[in-house]
Amino acid sequence: MKTLFFILGFIILSTFLAATIINVPVDQPTIQEGINVAVVSDTVLVQPGTYLENINFNGKNITVASLFLTTQDTIYISQTIIDGDSSDCVVTFESGEDWTSVLTGFTITNGTAEHGAGILCYNSSPNLENITITGNSALFGGGIYCGQSNATIKNNQILNNSADYGGGIYCDNSNPSLENVTIINNSAISGGGVYCWSNSNPTLMNVTITGNYADWAGGGIYCHINSSPNLVNCILWNDTPQEIAGPATVFYSDIQGEWSGTGNIDEDPLFVSPDDGDYHLQDTSPCIGAGIDEIEIDGTWYYAPEFDIEGNPRPDPAGSMPDMGAYENPYGEPQVGIDDNLFSIYKYRLNNYPNPFNPTTIIEYSIPQETDVVLKIYNIKGQLLKVLVNDFKNAGEHSAIWDGRDSNDNQISSGIYFYKLNVNGKTEVVKKCLLLK
Repeated sequence: MKTLFFILGFIILSTFLAATIINVPVDQPTIQEGINVAVVSDTVLVQPGTYLENINFNGKNITVASLFLTTQDTIYISQTIIDGDSSDCVVTFESGEDWTSVLTGFTITNGTAEHGAGILCYNSSPNLENITITGNSALFGGGIYCGQSNATIKNNQILNNSADYGGGIYCDNSNPSLENVTIINNSAISGGGVYCWSNSNPTLMNVTITGNYADWAGGGIYCHINSSPNLVNCILWNDTPQEIAGPATVFYSDIQGEWSGTGNIDEDPLFVSPDDGDYHLQDTSPCIGAGIDEIEIDGTWYYAPEFDIEGNPRPDPAGSMPDMGAYENPYGEPQVGIDDNLFSIYKYRLNNYPNPFNPTTIIEYSIPQETDVVLKIYNIKGQLLKVLVNDFKNAGEHSAIWDGRDSNDNQISSGIYFYKLNVNGKTEVVKKCLLLK
């Protein structure tokens, strides 16, 4: 089954390869000037740096991206900053942009506006992916404002924003889709994390909402006037004064203070270190394997994403149920007595260089002790192309060369590909690479 992840990835890649790439600041000095000269399907590719701008897509169905788009290296998200200089919305969509209008790979900060200080979506439904939205302040929607908008919000971190209503996100007559999102430490009078107003029914799948504050109601989520979000595989914990104020349909989620619905729990999620901003799940977390892979709600089917916010496979291991929240732990169920298990604490290193590549790349990986190792290459449809490694390896650093050919020695075409490392038959790590010819 083709998921939204693969569909979006294919479309973004096709756009990137087929259309004009406008480099900022080489071809155009600012992001806005890059947008101004762009036409449908163009990509405005932004080099690392801080850009003091308030940009507007002006109705154009284009991609505006950092080097995260070409490298899949998340470091470019923090290194490529659009700073609103406290003068307006940082990013604006207000002219009917659809989901082929893509913003990806940035930090959005220092916006000050009445509506949507970080990102304003009005009468538009763009795709917002792999973005950190932080330090913005508004009357409505400190991080994101959705007005008559069904935006796709995926793999985003929304933190430390403030507003009178909707510190993280404000929805008005809108049904945005949130997937693998963290909404953390935002504040408002009502709806510290999310505010749903007037016929707003967003969908939240594998979303972590924690540490948000509201003076009056709905530290996590506030719902009013025919608004009722659908939550699946979510964690709402340590939001003040309560997690949800108003109606909501919730399944297979961890809600502090309890919430009715199949599969819901009320247990400490055991984040690794929330004081240090680490919201991964400890190996003993009750949220591990406690989610659901698919569920029907009021005639509509909802599916857990195939990857978590960091690109790790979900569920992990394959065949188990997905975890609750934005991060997937590498165990299928909570562990007991594994403190001395080296595999449970080891951080696997897996990367390739060069990336993008043509036609050869080196894939490097490390393992903590001698074990069986399998390294495979997949295409964007999830089809196996080649097995690079299937052997017993000693502890330490290893590498394998992929020449851009499949198992039949056919040279493959340009595109996004995935390489997956399986260690000890249990732990899997997945990364992306880009072949450009």
